[in-house]
Order: sequence, then C-alpha cells, then structure tokens
Amino acid sequence: MGRNIGIVIGINGYTNMPNLAYAERDAALIRQYFEQAIQFDQVYHFAPDVPDIPADRGPAIPSTPSYANLRRFFRVRFEHPFLAGGDNVWFFFAGHGLRHQERDYTRHFHLTRGCG
Repeated sequence: MGRNIGIVIGINGYTNMPNLAYAERDAALIRQYFEQAIQFDQVYHFAPDVPDIPADRGPAIPSTPSYANLRRFFRVRFEHPFLAGGDNVWFFFAGHGLRHQERDYTRHFHLTRGCG
C-alpha cells in the first residue's frame, strides 16, 4: 500500500483582501485529522506560528505561507523523485482564492504578519 503525504496551508491575514477568521484553525484541524485519524506518513503544514519544515538538505523551510517559502518547498521537496507507485499527495488550502479563465488559484502571498 502506498504512502499518504499531506500539504496543508492556512492563511488568515492578507494585506489587500479582508482577513479571514478561521482558515488557520481549519488547516490545523485538517493537519490533526491527517496525522491522528488517518495516520498519514508525512504532513507539511504552512501557517504563521507553526514550526518550520525540516528540509532533506539545507536549512529548514519557513512555515509562513509566502510565495517564496512555498516555491522553495515545492522546488526542494520535488527536486528528486520521492513518490512511488500507489503514493498519494493530499493538498488542503484554507484562505482566499481566485478564479480566472475557469481555473482556481490560491492567494498565498501578501500576508499581513510574518511575511517572508
């Protein structure tokens, strides 16, 4: 049976959009569910005020969900193949989004606090 890997992002604070009240809480609850109820093999959690994410190589990746931090995480984590047949990557995003030309996008930058 394959592994389950979660990527969880929660953002309450934005500079150019209304702040949200529960996105970070929702992401923390999903992380807890992934880790405890489903027992995922690995969960990467991006939100202000959570521990940084250890990198396989080099310094830890800051967990503040800025564009730069998320880009670095995806570049470093997926630079070398680590998934095998049957593995699953689950992505959860709580925060503002944008729909453009029938596609959905996350709004992950311009945080009001802890911007990296």
